[in-house]
Amino acid sequence: MNDTKKVNEFVSKLEHPLKAEMEAVRAIIMQASSKIEETVQWGGPSFQYKEVLATFNPRVKDFVAVIFHQGERLDDKSGLLVKGEKGRAYAKFHNMVEVEANKTGLAKLVKGWVKLMDNTASGAQTHAQPAAKKQPAASKSKKPLSRSKTPKRA
Repeated sequence: MNDTKKVNEFVSKLEHPLKAEMEAVRAIIMQASSKIEETVQWGGPSFQYKEVLATFNPRVKDFVAVIFHQGERLDDKSGLLVKGEKGRAYAKFHNMVEVEANKTGLAKLVKGWVKLMDNTASGAQTHAQPAAKKQPAASKSKKPLSRSKTPKRA
């Protein structure tokens, strides 16, 4: 769900020493593909297309921290991402110079995510998608489901 208004409100109230850098990173992500949607999730602006792509961690004040939830699935030729635990990867921006220097690499990551999701949607299920709901098992009750065929008493 695209909730730009909610993100705008969150960012307007945010007190962060690198707020301008955060807004610049947000703009790069959103401009990289019209398919990307944003909302506030996990305590910060989050970006998604079919599945969650990335989330800001505004509690980190020394740099702009962007968590790529399935970063291991991204083809990062720029070297922007730092490998994390559980398949995550992180991008760190300490100043506007770093944001500008990594603008192309960040946009390519977003476009790569969209391409990955489009290709995944046409076939195999990803590990982050919920499994199809199973049909309920047949009742193991000893009571018959239909009426008994014993004759009625007079």
